[in-house]
Formats: sequence, C-alpha cells, structure tokens
Amino acid sequence: MSSREAPASISAIRNPNSQLAGLPPRPPLSDAALFSLILTVREAGRRLAMSDYAIATACTILHRALRVLTTGDEQPVATLATSGSATVNGSDSVSGFDSIDQSFKHSLGDIDAHTIAMASISLGGKVQEEHQRLRDVIVSYYRTLHKNRRSPLEVGDDYDRLRESLVQTELFLMRLLAYHVRRPSLPHPYLVHYLHSLLHWVGKGIAQPCGSDLNAGGNSVNASAIALARLPGLAWSILADSYQSAMCLDFAPEHIAAAVLHLALRIAGVEIPGNRHSEMAWWQAISDSLSREIVEQIQLRVMDIYAVDDKFKASTLNRFTDEF
Repeated sequence: MSSREAPASISAIRNPNSQLAGLPPRPPLSDAALFSLILTVREAGRRLAMSDYAIATACTILHRALRVLTTGDEQPVATLATSGSATVNGSDSVSGFDSIDQSFKHSLGDIDAHTIAMASISLGGKVQEEHQRLRDVIVSYYRTLHKNRRSPLEVGDDYDRLRESLVQTELFLMRLLAYHVRRPSLPHPYLVHYLHSLLHWVGKGIAQPCGSDLNAGGNSVNASAIALARLPGLAWSILADSYQSAMCLDFAPEHIAAAVLHLALRIAGVEIPGNRHSEMAWWQAISDSLSREIVEQIQLRVMDIYAVDDKFKASTLNRFTDEF
C-alpha cells in the first residue's frame, strides 16, 4: 500500500465534507478473502503468544476497519429476518476461492489488506496491554502468511520497508476508526460467567445428556461427566471461530456468548431438563433482551463460518497470496 497516500484517503472517508465522501461504497471482501485474512491474524496472534482477548480485539479492530472501508461507517449490517442464511461477510456470494487477491484489490484498492491486518494485531495488543514489538509482529505475520514457501524475513531493505509501512498503517487505522480504539466489550467475560452459572446449576443435577435416563445408573453419570467436561472448551472454541465473521459488530457481546453456549450445549448433547416445559428458556433467564430469533441468527452465522471453512479446506487452489 502507499503509506503516504492512505491517510488522506481515509480522512476523506470519515469527513462528510470531503469531495470523496459522495463516492459509492466499495464492495465487501469475498468470503474466502475475509476468511483467509482473519485466519492469518488469529494464527499470527497465537505465534505471538497473545491472549484470546487480545486476538479477539485485533479481529474486532480489523472487522471495524474493513466495515468502514467498504460501507463508510460501522453500522451493523441488516440481519436476516425472513428467509435465507447470513453469509460470513454480509455478501450473498460464497464463491471466489480462487481469487482472494482479486477480492483484496477489488475491495481495498491500493490499501494492502495484510498490512492493515498486521496493524490490527499491533493495536489489539496495545489495547489489551499486551504490547508487541513491531519486529515480532512483522516476522510472526510473515511466517504465518508464507509458511515454508519463502525464506525467513531478514533485517534489510524489505524489512525496513515493511516496518515503515506498518508504522504508517497504524496511524492510518487510528484515523480510519476516528481514534475510537478503546478496549471493546467482548463476549468472553459473558461466556465465562454463563458457563460458571450453568455448571453450578448442572452440579445440582439439573442437566444431563440428551436422551439419558436419570435412573439409568453409572453409565448415564459417566456420559454426563464426559459431555459436561467437553462443554467449556467447545464453547470457547466456537466463540474464537465466530471472529471469522463480522458478527462481533452486528450483535451484542452478551447475545453472542449466550447463543454460542446454546450451540455448544446442543453439540455436546447436553440437555437441561425442565427447559422445554418452562415458560422461559435458560438463555432468557441470563439475558432478558435476547430473543429466539437473535439466537438463531447468530447460530446461522456460526454455521456459515464452518461451511466456508469446509470449502476453504477443500480447495487446493486457494492458498494465501505469495505477494506480500
């Protein structure tokens, strides 16, 4: 990207009095392009030993930046209300697995998507007070992006250019987001609280595996213990995967946490007896603003993520770009 031209472009996007403010919004990234970009951010964050909170913050910052670049603001996209299912990035197409680079260029123009992603990692670490050295961010992201297809990045002209570009892009990103990069409200604390409450409830013998008999004896108890042991890790993994889409911008964090936990309960095969016959579902008891429609919308978005993941893995032609 052109590090010296980018801030001027972003100023035009954010300033309603700019001559460029009336231009139509850019098309969103394809599902494949967004999926690969967020996946790279998450893996690079793990290489840097960043916490799940910091990685989620980096993903949120990146989603916000892409939303502003492609729509001009950060307003939530329209959620499905009648039919169909939501897609990962809000577009209707799930094709384009052989044109990730083309999607980046089509949507972002001269703004380099990977440099924006690196800047999001750096800012995410700062927001969560997990400061990362720029060199570590660059090397980690470079190794994640290119894996074994290129020699390790060495200090030299290429590194110096990347470092300068990253510094400029962080400033660009701050202006893009109008300097609103405070610590976001994440679903993670809500999920921890909901899990603690639910497992405390389970400890009183209220939950059991679906289809089991409370009087069946030891086998039922063992199955229940196994299912419940899976629950925290399963819910946490689903929540981490949810950042492959921009749902963090479209739904309240407490709603995402409750919907993810509901999905994890279904996958683990754990049923809460009495929930079917009660006037209020368990997830309504923990969030009175949550509706069944919202739960279903969030879970559809999650399932769309895994559908894209399957297509992404099945395609041998869709690899991360070798042009940094």
